Amino acid sequence: MTVRVKHYFLLSLLGLTLLLSGCGDQTRLHQLQVYITQLKEAATHKKNAETRLLQLPKPVLYAPLGYSGSANRDNISSQGLMRNPLQAYPLKVLRFVGTLTRNNHISAYIMTPDNMVYQANSGDTIGDNDNKIVKINVDHIELSEKYIETGKKPVTRIVTMQLKE
Repeated sequence: MTVRVKHYFLLSLLGLTLLLSGCGDQTRLHQLQVYITQLKEAATHKKNAETRLLQLPKPVLYAPLGYSGSANRDNISSQGLMRNPLQAYPLKVLRFVGTLTRNNHISAYIMTPDNMVYQANSGDTIGDNDNKIVKINVDHIELSEKYIETGKKPVTRIVTMQLKE
């Protein structure tokens, strides 16, 4: 072997020795293993927390009310409570937003100020003034409203609620 080849061989051997000595540090390997273990524990803990959050609450069971023919006609239960949420609002704040026809029966859809939409049918009472739905058309609803003129007997009049788009 020539001197030149010997020098290259020795330099290569020295370089490999230095590289291998850098890989021999066990503290970095231990730090990496601790970090990976911490990540696994955090992921498991997060998954358990998400599972707890996804559990649905137990349903509340309500006792059914008995049927009363007169209470059903007035949309008021025997305890005097409103059965139709549309009775809780004045007529002027309710919006007629659409209709749906099924089997030749037309239903109206009415929106409350809190953006909830309820189905109403002919004969239902809506508004806080006992307005009864007389007729549902595609573009308007006719309601019968009882009112009292000053010093006179109660009078029934027809009020129209137009479709709002």
